[in-house]
Amino acid sequence: MSDLKNLSWSVQQTVQPPPFEQLERRGVRRRRRRQALAGAGVAAAMVVAVLVTLLPLGEKAGTEQVPPVATVPTAPAPGSIEPLVPPEQSGDSVVRAQDAEVRSMMFATPSRWAAAWASCATAPCQYAAVLSRDGAKVIAPARRAPYATLQVGDEAIAVAGPSGEGFSADDRTWADAVLVRLTSKGKVETPLQYAPPTSTFTAGEILLDRVAVGTTLLVLNVADATLRRLDVAGLDHPRSPVRDETGRWWVVAGDVVSGSRSEIAWTDDGRTWNRTLLDPANPGSRIAVSPDGSTVVASSWVDGATAEAIGTLKMSTDRGSTWTSVADRPWARGGGPVAFNDGTAVMLGVSKQGQTALYRLADGKATQLSPGHPGLEELAGDGKLLYGQVLRGSAVTKVATSVDRGLHWREIEPR
Repeated sequence: MSDLKNLSWSVQQTVQPPPFEQLERRGVRRRRRRQALAGAGVAAAMVVAVLVTLLPLGEKAGTEQVPPVATVPTAPAPGSIEPLVPPEQSGDSVVRAQDAEVRSMMFATPSRWAAAWASCATAPCQYAAVLSRDGAKVIAPARRAPYATLQVGDEAIAVAGPSGEGFSADDRTWADAVLVRLTSKGKVETPLQYAPPTSTFTAGEILLDRVAVGTTLLVLNVADATLRRLDVAGLDHPRSPVRDETGRWWVVAGDVVSGSRSEIAWTDDGRTWNRTLLDPANPGSRIAVSPDGSTVVASSWVDGATAEAIGTLKMSTDRGSTWTSVADRPWARGGGPVAFNDGTAVMLGVSKQGQTALYRLADGKATQLSPGHPGLEELAGDGKLLYGQVLRGSAVTKVATSVDRGLHWREIEPR
């Protein structure tokens, strides 16, 4: 397997790849949906389609391979930046707090994962993360900004960026930015540093969009622990980045304002981009790609009060050469999609009545498979392992996993 393949990672999420403004709206909608379900006395009966069952977390993974990562010029940390007052809680107390919730989850292998947690009982919210490696666990330090959980080869990492409103070198909250890894030698915490904006990136770098307020696409360089904004001419608000094993990166782009045009874009070299129309009247939401890059699914969204209503759902089974609009799609996206190498995909769909079910996407059509696992709030993974956060009552503290595309599943509490 090439170094490029080793660096592949799948979104997940997390909570949700789009920019923070859009994430906040979705968070509000999710909370309203929970309150509505609880008020109607049907929260326990909520049928949520998911693919998620757990592999034994004690399983041994293969030999660790930390791929080489290209370096980029970095801006020295400004001397004016001083350490901030530590968060009120420790990482452990955030994870163990009575109100703690799972905000994102990433499985690099069945026994190597990272889970991001949040505690918002008092303002401001506090964030931490748990990293697990072949049975060993560590907790990342408490921070003011949410952690993103990412995959680097067969390793799960957690990244907390600056919490300031602007992504700039003189933001004092860079003192809080950190990259946390759990290696064979133990926990490694590395301060993240600001790097100047760029219009290109290299094969050894990672694209992400969940780490800083007021930004869309960022470039993470693991080797030198830098984070920089990616500005690509003609690519408006790129988000939901995902990379396949060939090294190609995919995003959806377009203004996040309702009623705006959106497109699908991809690059093989980090310099030149190809584009195709996603939706002429709605912003892009999510893109999913199979490991081999052959199957691609992208959706747009119509901003709604309680759900992520789907504007259009498009699918390609030839690496983006041709696209088909999926018929009989669910009214709203509940989680996923997750694309497979066999030209199919699955997703959680939500009806106008608020019922969630698992759908199979194939041959240009969406077909409901089953009610799925009760309470599933998200869906990520691949053909070997599917997973997502699970809502129980009014809290999300568990993650469900499946090794057979949703036929059977188990739940864990990743802390």
